[in-house]
Amino acid sequence: MTVAATANTATNSSSSSTNSSSTNTSLAALGSDITQFLKLLTTQLQNQDPLNPTDNAEMTSQLIGYASVQQAAATNTKLDKLISLQQSSTAANGLSYIGKQIEANGNQVVLSSGSAKVMYNLADTADNVSLSLVNSAGKTVATFSGDTSEGDHTFSWDGTDNYGNQLPDGVYTLNISATGADATTVIQASPRTTGTVTGVDMSSGDVLLNLGSTSVKMSDVVSIQ
Repeated sequence: MTVAATANTATNSSSSSTNSSSTNTSLAALGSDITQFLKLLTTQLQNQDPLNPTDNAEMTSQLIGYASVQQAAATNTKLDKLISLQQSSTAANGLSYIGKQIEANGNQVVLSSGSAKVMYNLADTADNVSLSLVNSAGKTVATFSGDTSEGDHTFSWDGTDNYGNQLPDGVYTLNISATGADATTVIQASPRTTGTVTGVDMSSGDVLLNLGSTSVKMSDVVSIQ
């Protein structure tokens, strides 16, 4: 598990190294171009027609243009190094989560051995809370009425559908609808997910914490145990 996270980090580091190498190559080529330009400019000045000298404003403009491009390329090199350092730091932070139980914003409910923990948060007290679980085929398989008080709520689901049939283990999506007393006021409801971190994945550019069969962004974590 840790090896996988390290491998993903190495892949990102390799990508950053490739970008940095490409930028360094471009800088070297640009430096060569400027040197060649200055040689041509010197030759032109030495052989210019005294009665029709080279326009100083044009030469200055060309030199400024080259200098601006060179400065931008150098800035990109420094940014590549900063990004690489940030990725390494982020990966290290992600690895520190491995083996820990977390709670995060997310609508994935993992049914394992016929049991799952369903969690959500209400920003305010509601009059009606309706929860539904959807399978991987997009079909609603179970519906519940939830606790309407403000705050965090957790209940256990035995993995049965609306007809009492036992459903297969897997990942289900939790949808929540919460309304006020007039049935038109929408109350903010946030589904939560929980699990033990088994690995870290950075292949997508975001730091994802693997929770077995599902994953969450590290930025979505709300508590660690």
